Amino acid sequence: LLLLKHAWDESYLFKTVSLIFSSIEVNKKAVEDRNFVEAMFVYYYKITNFNVEQTKEIMEKLSEPLQEIAKSTYDRFVQMGLKEGMQKGMQKGMQKGMEKGMEKGDRRRSRIGVHNLREKGFPIEEIAEALELPIAEVQKLLSENKYDEE
Repeated sequence: LLLLKHAWDESYLFKTVSLIFSSIEVNKKAVEDRNFVEAMFVYYYKITNFNVEQTKEIMEKLSEPLQEIAKSTYDRFVQMGLKEGMQKGMQKGMQKGMEKGMEKGDRRRSRIGVHNLREKGFPIEEIAEALELPIAEVQKLLSENKYDEE
């Protein structure tokens, strides 16, 4: 109940962690006991923003059976965070890769279009106007091979 009552007060939770969890007797073989304690630690970790050092200090204040459960619960949070971070990183990387690929495709189409229009006798100024490109860009694209892969 103290955990619920003081959920908004991190400093109280930090100072009284041993008091909050001291009344819990854990039978290592009883799944219900372990699940209850894990649920309490999940809630505790979710409502607080303690750093790694504070978390270690908190765990040192707990009894041995509670330490074991607290550490395994914390480790799962860390793994979930790493997994989530990797997923976000992969999504970001894929997004950047797609954007870069689209830019390459746009540039390739522009280069081919510039070459095609020039081969048909269009002046550089008209090509630039038609494709909405700066004249310098049209000249640069003409200096490149029509079908080059970048």
